[in-house]
Amino acid sequence: MKRILIIFIAFLASASFAQSCPAGQEDLLDFVVPSQSVQNGHFDVLYPSTGTFYWVKSNKGFPWDVDLFDENFIYQSRTELVWTDPTTFKEFTTPIKWMPRCVDASKLGKLSSIALTPADTAYSQFEQCAATTRQSLNYAINEIWNDGLQSFGGNLPANQPTLLLSYRYACDQNYQVCKAKETYSFQKGIGLTQWTLYSWNGSTYVQQNRTNDVSFKAGAITPIHPCWP
Repeated sequence: MKRILIIFIAFLASASFAQSCPAGQEDLLDFVVPSQSVQNGHFDVLYPSTGTFYWVKSNKGFPWDVDLFDENFIYQSRTELVWTDPTTFKEFTTPIKWMPRCVDASKLGKLSSIALTPADTAYSQFEQCAATTRQSLNYAINEIWNDGLQSFGGNLPANQPTLLLSYRYACDQNYQVCKAKETYSFQKGIGLTQWTLYSWNGSTYVQQNRTNDVSFKAGAITPIHPCWP
């Protein structure tokens, strides 16, 4: 069932996060993080000086996803475990390469692919800020696709450039069969507009959940993360 998320945004940024991509390429951070003039979705909080941004999922300051970036990649680092408790979370042992910073978006279809091994996707679960278990997502593969011009409704502008991250994990060693898939649709200057979770039923992917971020609202939020400075 489709759920419409209407939550606020905080945007703490400066031009210092800007990336000089080669001519004809796009900086994916321009798609992942909203601009100040067009704000949508989560409380997106960007700290350019540390190469960190948060997708905060409520006005309490948690839960969140914590992502990192440098001049080469955008990485996934932490995500919530128990939504009501910010001292619980999942943390990759080494932040995984989620997507490149720069892609050639002049063509439709697949633009990039990053294959990850079980060692790459090792993560720990934390409770009360202490690591409890260590696991792995097994083999995983992250692909960026150019979806062309898309419209998601709400009060978002129609026909906007859209890139999709396909994140498949719990895969076999050939990356052919993966037990789970998440897709993230990003629009330039707007940020995350749609997230979808799928599971593999043995022959195809079946949608399990979907969220749409289709409302513009501005606000201010400070991420709450009691387990680290």
